Amino acid sequence: MGALDPDRPLIPPGWHEHHRPVAEAAFTARCRIYHRVLDPPVGFEREDWDLVAEGAPCRVQQLNSGAADLGIAAGQIVGAKLYRISLPLEWAHEITGGAASAQIVITDTPRYDPQLTGRRFDVVHVLQGTDLWQRDLLCVDVETQNGAMDYGD
Repeated sequence: MGALDPDRPLIPPGWHEHHRPVAEAAFTARCRIYHRVLDPPVGFEREDWDLVAEGAPCRVQQLNSGAADLGIAAGQIVGAKLYRISLPLEWAHEITGGAASAQIVITDTPRYDPQLTGRRFDVVHVLQGTDLWQRDLLCVDVETQNGAMDYGD
């Protein structure tokens, strides 16, 4: 095997942009993106969340790691499942995970999985990389609490 030619990069210029439409063609759902407002003004009325994007295209995939038992609250077992939610890069530039996280609410899943419509997912980690076609978010679906927040819809 010969040495790599520094004048011919392994990944040519424009490769990411050329292939990005492949990922975007697989975004079969739509979502709203909310950010947590850490220091809400007096009279803030949306449960400390701020709508930052409406109608964002996305793809939702459950990660087959099984449910996590988060404990017992109000006499019921609180279970959670992990999901990967993928968004176009331009829709996800300010999303954070963890304590100051974003929340994704699925608004439309035409004919694919209507049970996802209305579900909300807390972003726990924003996956990073150098060769990206999309932004992947590791999210948790707290099953027993899903749908409990009122966004005024």
